[in-house]
Amino acid sequence: MTRIGIVVFDGIIPFHLSVPCAVFELVVAPDGTPLCEVTICATTPGQMKTNAGFSIVVDKGLDALSGMDIVVVPSWNPAVTHPDERLLTALRTAHQAGARIVGLCMGAFVLAAAGLLESRP
Repeated sequence: MTRIGIVVFDGIIPFHLSVPCAVFELVVAPDGTPLCEVTICATTPGQMKTNAGFSIVVDKGLDALSGMDIVVVPSWNPAVTHPDERLLTALRTAHQAGARIVGLCMGAFVLAAAGLLESRP
């Protein structure tokens, strides 16, 4: 089973969270067995406000990224000029452990801030 971690943050655009959740939920074997396990996490677990005026509750912290095969950063909050160093460290650690790190839309800026895009075309 492929383990996928999706990082949530205050100000997230709900659409950007729903897309990777919906896509990976649909990955199933011919008999219908799920092939992916999705985990939602945040730098600080708890209630996160979305930019749409409602909140979501995230139960897991960044330690949940340990052992993930794929980590998705879905967009980013442009009001936050620099991502939390704990997030950047967790992304670097996951990458060094072999996880594929995905920046969805503006999430690529977080990957750049973590230094994961250096020397890449």
